[in-house]
Amino acid sequence: MSRKSWLLAFGLLLLLVSSLSGCASSSGTTKTAPRPGNLAPDFTLYTLKGERINLGELKGQRVLLNFWATWCGPCRRELPYLEEAFQSRGTEVKFLGVNVGESPSEVQEFVQANKISFTILAGAKTTDVAEAYNVRYIPTTFLIGEEGAVENVKIGAFASLGEVLNFLQESAPVK
Repeated sequence: MSRKSWLLAFGLLLLLVSSLSGCASSSGTTKTAPRPGNLAPDFTLYTLKGERINLGELKGQRVLLNFWATWCGPCRRELPYLEEAFQSRGTEVKFLGVNVGESPSEVQEFVQANKISFTILAGAKTTDVAEAYNVRYIPTTFLIGEEGAVENVKIGAFASLGEVLNFLQESAPVK
């Protein structure tokens, strides 16, 4: 195999691995991510419309918290599945997309172009929240229960609507 062919094959392999696993975050922390059963770190962020969202004030509701970015290929591929899940389960679960580190105007343009209707949080403090959750790769999704404890965590993109719905169902509280 020629050197050029070898480099091309290696480059394609790297591209494949990064697209399957997610995009690396710039967080250099050594914190431990919240695990199922642990309380989710509280935060206050703002929506693209300027509305204040405080996680602690959402107690009594289940919350799907998805960390993502517009430049992340796996994030872009999973967003339609999250949107579909929101359309079918949005009355039962509060969907929050936390855009990590991009300007609200850039995010707003992307959200409008891609017809995303669930709540998107953006702005300067999103990177701090990602660090509090020890998000090292995006997308990363947390499901937070009615009492504020983490019920489920997924690192990497959802590959289908069914996978998102299973994520929500596997974590459903026993009644």
